[in-house]
Amino acid sequence: MKRRVLIVESESQPCPAVVEVAARYGEEVLTVRTAPLALSALESDPYLVLLDGGLRGDATRSVAWAAAGRLPAPIVVVLGVNDTPEESFRLHEIGVRGYVAKGAPREAIQREIERALTLPPNLTAFAVAAVGKAPMQSVIRDVRRTMLDQALGLSRGSRSGAARLLAISRQAVQQIVRDREQCGGKRRSRITALTGVESAPAELRHRSARGQTSSRSSSSVIV
Repeated sequence: MKRRVLIVESESQPCPAVVEVAARYGEEVLTVRTAPLALSALESDPYLVLLDGGLRGDATRSVAWAAAGRLPAPIVVVLGVNDTPEESFRLHEIGVRGYVAKGAPREAIQREIERALTLPPNLTAFAVAAVGKAPMQSVIRDVRRTMLDQALGLSRGSRSGAARLLAISRQAVQQIVRDREQCGGKRRSRITALTGVESAPAELRHRSARGQTSSRSSSSVIV
């Protein structure tokens, strides 16, 4: 299956440096200009999303939220500085892994993408915030299940593949699956499980527009 990179940028022409770097990470690059088209393009399961931080309203957060809820969830890097510290915090809270200033040189863009793809997130802040608000065993259980869901998504349902990604035995994977089934089999959103955030931004809850895809050379461009 092709490795896809999704660029979400509101400009009529995406930044050439962003497109060039994106092509190094994917066999296919999808480019869209609006949040509704981005939400549609996520159905193609990109593994990396380069997301414009300057989309109107809470559209950037809507796309980041939708990306975080997918299995497997793509790595999301935001292009451009957000308007407020609060918005930056919210984006980080729902899984954004990196930030690049608009107009940054190719080297800076690639460096941030590499960091997002290779370094694990810092879970300390989430662990600290959970103290006194959630039992330790509940937090551990949610983390285990969320990691398993992502690993199964990346391995396309293979429990052996998931075990390799998690560096545990296949028997341990089967035990986590059995534990979840005994609890009713319901999978919580990774966002809800790790942050307690229960609802998506209004734009995502009420969206209805869908995009159409067309091909151009080695990349598909959604317009």
